[in-house]
Amino acid sequence: MYGNELVDRAFDSPLCIIANKISNNTIYPLELFSLVITFYLWHVLVTHRLDIEKKCFWYVSGAIWLYTIIFNIIEISRSSKQKNWGVKVSPLNCKATDWSINLGSFYAYVIPTSMITFIVAIMTCHSSVILYRRWKNFNNNMNRTTAIRLGHAVRLQICCVTITAMFSLNLIPRIVFFNRNVDSPIITFGSFTIASAGIILFLIFGTNTRAAIFLPFCYYVPPDKQRIQEEPICIL
Repeated sequence: MYGNELVDRAFDSPLCIIANKISNNTIYPLELFSLVITFYLWHVLVTHRLDIEKKCFWYVSGAIWLYTIIFNIIEISRSSKQKNWGVKVSPLNCKATDWSINLGSFYAYVIPTSMITFIVAIMTCHSSVILYRRWKNFNNNMNRTTAIRLGHAVRLQICCVTITAMFSLNLIPRIVFFNRNVDSPIITFGSFTIASAGIILFLIFGTNTRAAIFLPFCYYVPPDKQRIQEEPICIL
């Protein structure tokens, strides 16, 4: 629609502003979902209880969306008083609210995201230690069932590590280079981090039978479809 003239023509129509507000509405569900996945994996590895998701699903989902709705109502009410609803334009996309003006929105994003990243990093490190020990013991019980369960856990762990790295790559530049020009290279780089995480996760979970890229010799089935039976030995 805009071609190479996004910066000059972004506000010819309200599409740029609408796209920005819609993307803002998905920030916390995506971030908090990753925190929940990390917690589920950590909880299962520590307690060996698989029913955590059934117990917490509605409470966690309700809390996530409630916070998201409140945050976006406040953000929209404040940005409505700014020029172009507080939206800045870069050569790549319509950026988030002009946080150099609205410090409340900046801290409302940075503080929760920093806490999420820190908690995810701690649980991911602990889960990595547990999985490493179990991976070393895999040769003592090398069968298809063990490969399926261990492979599923390892791929979730790769998911957690990837998300932690991408959160950090996106969050740290926002803090360090706060109030920089929207065309700053480090801010442009931050536009690719979340998309990169999505691509990597697709490569990890892109097939139902085996890991697509990272674990090509590891069986994988959805956890609700596992069938425990005697199978020939599988070599990881």
